[in-house]
Amino acid sequence: MIETFLAYHLFFKHRSVRFDKDAHNADNIQKRMLRRMISRARNTVWGREHGYGDMLSDGDLYGRFSSTVPVCEYNDLAGYFDRMYNGEKNVLWPGRCRQFAVTSSTTSSSSKYIPVLADNLRDTHLMGGIDSVAAYLRHHRSSRVFSGRTMMLTGNYFPELDRGQAKAATVSAILYAGTPKLCLLFKSPSPGVVSIRDFSEKVEAAARETAGKRITAIAGLPSWILEFLKKVLEVTGKDNISQVWPDLEVFFHGGMAFDSYRPSFEKIIPSGRMKYVETYNASEGFFGVQTSPDDSAMSLCIDYGVFYEFIPYKEFVEGGRDALPVWKVSAGVDYVLLISTTGGLWRFLLGDIIRFTSLRPYKFKITGRTAQYLDTKGEGLNVNIVTDALSSACRKAGAVVREFTLGAEILPDGVMRHNLLVEFESLVGSSDDFADLFDADLKDLSWEYSLTRRCGLVAPPRVIRARDGAFLSYMKSIGHLDAQRKVPRITGSMELIDRITNVS
Repeated sequence: MIETFLAYHLFFKHRSVRFDKDAHNADNIQKRMLRRMISRARNTVWGREHGYGDMLSDGDLYGRFSSTVPVCEYNDLAGYFDRMYNGEKNVLWPGRCRQFAVTSSTTSSSSKYIPVLADNLRDTHLMGGIDSVAAYLRHHRSSRVFSGRTMMLTGNYFPELDRGQAKAATVSAILYAGTPKLCLLFKSPSPGVVSIRDFSEKVEAAARETAGKRITAIAGLPSWILEFLKKVLEVTGKDNISQVWPDLEVFFHGGMAFDSYRPSFEKIIPSGRMKYVETYNASEGFFGVQTSPDDSAMSLCIDYGVFYEFIPYKEFVEGGRDALPVWKVSAGVDYVLLISTTGGLWRFLLGDIIRFTSLRPYKFKITGRTAQYLDTKGEGLNVNIVTDALSSACRKAGAVVREFTLGAEILPDGVMRHNLLVEFESLVGSSDDFADLFDADLKDLSWEYSLTRRCGLVAPPRVIRARDGAFLSYMKSIGHLDAQRKVPRITGSMELIDRITNVS
């Protein structure tokens, strides 16, 4: 406990106070952030092409910026990224980029390369991790988290993708390499295990190495951490994780909705002291953290080298690209998130849909992805609705789900049917009974879905049971066996479901 007390008061308390102060001055900070970023980038290739120098003298800086700089997707910036990857400096941001985060589609093996500049790594990625811990310690003063180690599953560097001095890696590997050496004393596994390329071998080696350590915290994607914990039980022969790590107290999770995984975690970690903290981090940056144990919404990270904009989702699906700065958003509205960062991303369409639950301070929940939304017949299903309905059905049926994905098909009579492919850890009753519960919960959660069901536009959903290990086998078959990869929760066809069920 003394270790945590000293860590909090010597360092993390300052960050906690600063985070709160920033939250209450968010509008002014964001306005200053935009001006500072435009000023810094005015002599870059991008800045000259878009008149950043002249823009700074405009009385309505944001109005000029939003009307001059286009909304960008990955392909719009890919040419600039490639120039940076090949060693050119001052392209999207001052200086030369030495590291690129390798990311890829969850349904294909095509890779994308996101620049991670030094400013971006320091001000955004690393600061997010620091503030996550600061927020946790603020509300848990009796924590003993620094009396042990934090277990993290990371990806790898890919030397075969290096170009000159530019290195390619997963963002988790870049973060691990950029972590101050003093902080590494509190992390596991060791650098030797982290460097293992084969992910299955890395998971087993990490399980064997950390089983004998004092682990007080874990961090990562829920899906892969759950697989890791099962491997720990396998190598130790224990019944649950609390027998292996009795001092484990918190899981910092992000990257995917957690509710459907919670029953599995509560089963494998049967500890009343266990806490779960959500974070919003991605290859492009770190944008939110749960700052209160009594509120599942995340606080927007204001002073992180990120300027935020928001496109109302209803306008976005109709082709609209007019965005709002944070000081003009409303609570209860779904927005598509745009970011401009010190990593050289300008008005970048991240693909996430968020909804503000509070404006003073700015707190939000992720409600879906632009690419994972079903509205073919007006049913209006997003990731959160599907996940919440599944979680509710599981509680009623006494079921535990490992993995799932929802696909859609048009039946011969023109009616839409949603197909839920589920890998159950346990299920009492039949798949048809579970489908009825899932259907009822979807109706309760979405009036659009309920209306399309009543009108006969959408048929009752079907639940398909996946064999044990089907999702893991699929991810391995497409080369996505990695700590950061995940299966999309919603797709507009049956293609992904067919591929998962047919993989050998």
